[in-house]
Amino acid sequence: MIIKNEAQLASARKRLSQVIKSIEQYRNQYSGIERGLFVLPLIDEKDELKSDIEEYMFLKNHAFKDAIQGPLQKPQLIDNIGELLAKLRIASKLTQSELADQLGWDQSNLSRFESENYSSQTIVKVVEFASALGVFLYVTPSLTERTVDVRYKVFHPERGKGKHITTATDEPSDEFNTESFPEIEKELEPFTEIQPTSEYITV
Repeated sequence: MIIKNEAQLASARKRLSQVIKSIEQYRNQYSGIERGLFVLPLIDEKDELKSDIEEYMFLKNHAFKDAIQGPLQKPQLIDNIGELLAKLRIASKLTQSELADQLGWDQSNLSRFESENYSSQTIVKVVEFASALGVFLYVTPSLTERTVDVRYKVFHPERGKGKHITTATDEPSDEFNTESFPEIEKELEPFTEIQPTSEYITV
């Protein structure tokens, strides 16, 4: 589950600490198959929590252009658009309240808009949300759930007057260039969708 704010980040960190302690406790208390029954589910939860925390911190701590590389290069079904919109907002360093004020929406409505369980977003509102963050979405239809091609045109005020154009397909490279992101070179697994090697064209 995506972390969307500092309160959720604190909660995830607290839970991660609890899970790590429980893993150590069960490893010392049990052995063999019994240990696996207790420990393996917790290891899965630990890995998921770490991934969620690292992704949130990456979005928060990197410049907008760098932070959105992962979200923009990962094809997203319209049914799950809320997750993409939340990541774009976080990368823009805006809280839900701040963006809601900018859009003239109620904060509660914006929160529902980003919810993974909410599927009543209209195309007009999705465009309004993304455009406020400087992101314009191009949707390509597909006969399967696997999106064939998704194109994005990105412009952000902090990047100056240029417009940045990038393209993402359904077959991203398995290679991950860490040269631009040395601080996460040892933590590749949670960020396999991020490909900072995409070509940017300034027009």
